[in-house]
Amino acid sequence: MSPFRLRLGLRLSLILLLSWSLYGFSAEVATPDAWPSWRGDERLTGVATGSLAETPVLSWTYKTGAGIESTAAIVEGRVIVGALDGKLHAVALSDGRAIWSYAAKGPIKASPTVAERVVYVGDEAGIMHAVGLEDGKPVWTHSTGGPIHSSVSVAGELLLFGSYDNHLYALARQDGSLRWRLETEGYVHASPAVIGDRAVMAGCDGMLRVVELKTGKETGALPLGGYTGASPAVQAGHAYVGTFQNQVLAVDLGALRMRRATSPSTPRPRSWTRRSWWLDAISSFTRWTLARARPSGPSMPEPRSTRRLSLWTSAFSWPASAARSTPSRSRAARSSGSSRRVPGSAPRRASPTTGS
Repeated sequence: MSPFRLRLGLRLSLILLLSWSLYGFSAEVATPDAWPSWRGDERLTGVATGSLAETPVLSWTYKTGAGIESTAAIVEGRVIVGALDGKLHAVALSDGRAIWSYAAKGPIKASPTVAERVVYVGDEAGIMHAVGLEDGKPVWTHSTGGPIHSSVSVAGELLLFGSYDNHLYALARQDGSLRWRLETEGYVHASPAVIGDRAVMAGCDGMLRVVELKTGKETGALPLGGYTGASPAVQAGHAYVGTFQNQVLAVDLGALRMRRATSPSTPRPRSWTRRSWWLDAISSFTRWTLARARPSGPSMPEPRSTRRLSLWTSAFSWPASAARSTPSRSRAARSSGSSRRVPGSAPRRASPTTGS
């Protein structure tokens, strides 16, 4: 190991130790039997630790009242998923049996997050909901000024998420009161990653921001060269994020500078090519791509969502092909957030609120 990598590792370890003492890190992480949040952990790495059978077998399906556009959370033998019918559904992992449903104020497109037996999810009405895992009863709600597609990231006693009112929010996990909010220049569609005492977020204003958890102060910002709806994944001091300029970027968070960028040969965004891409984190070369086969029959647009939640024992098998790669701002009306339990307006720029 080079001296530089050794120093970087020691520095990150010290940051994490200090953060544990300050924030407690009570966020649940993915295990072979649980998937408590979108991408599985606070760094949004999306790494699952369980194993899969070679052949997928459908175990059950559960039908909702409208389409499903988000990822389910799995905790304590329960599958929690939101749907466009405006309901949060809890289903038994073993047999797909309905356990409870909770009515939100609008369609749910965000993926739920579970922490200490409470489910957190936002809806299209701009309301963040805290719901009991056991019985589906409401715990608290907090209103924002725009739809919420961002999933909650847990940082100790804080809940972090973005809203289409152009703000990143930090709420108190216990009662939903506003701790701070940070104004950006565009929708905050994606979820923030948490590393140490900082949050890393990317937004539709084309900026990657580093934010101090305690105060909500922006400690650094970097133009990405295009807007993004993707959430950054953080690993080894770097943030990895894709943009609508057809690039995947690697950002050195220590120096807050671009380390690498890679683009496919096609001018279309990667998500439009019907492929998943595995890139080397060091060189940015494409290790492999996974191409999804088009359905047979007449050509027609695919539905944006399905009304069925399905449990498979393995991943779908799609044909894979190997390849190597060559190395607007939109504004929304501002509105103050408020909690059902702790009413009051919030500052336009990130600053602690009084009495919270």
